Amino acid sequence: MKKDSLIQLYQNVLIGIINNADIHTIGRKNKFPIDFYLHYIFRIFFYGDRWNSFDCPSSCDRSTIKKKFYKWNKLGIFDIAYQKLFNKYKRNRTFKLLSKILMVPIKLSNIITKLNPKNN
Repeated sequence: MKKDSLIQLYQNVLIGIINNADIHTIGRKNKFPIDFYLHYIFRIFFYGDRWNSFDCPSSCDRSTIKKKFYKWNKLGIFDIAYQKLFNKYKRNRTFKLLSKILMVPIKLSNIITKLNPKNN
């Protein structure tokens, strides 16, 4: 998969976890949508921007985005999202490897039968 599609998939998983988690019971509600915060957090992690140098709209301060990251990181939201994606990848990867392993003896037996037709 391309980097952008992986980032989009990770963002969708994170949005789902944040929406389902009951983290808005204390403090103010979010001024901006969750994907707004994630967009700038991803710019820092995936594209190498720095917390004090990235450009964001004048209506939002950089420290707000940084505080959201610290809050979500402390709650373990990024770890949960990573674990979900890893389990999905591992499940798909294991099936693919298992199917390849199971296909090898069948192919070898076909080759052996073609090479030694007298044994049949």
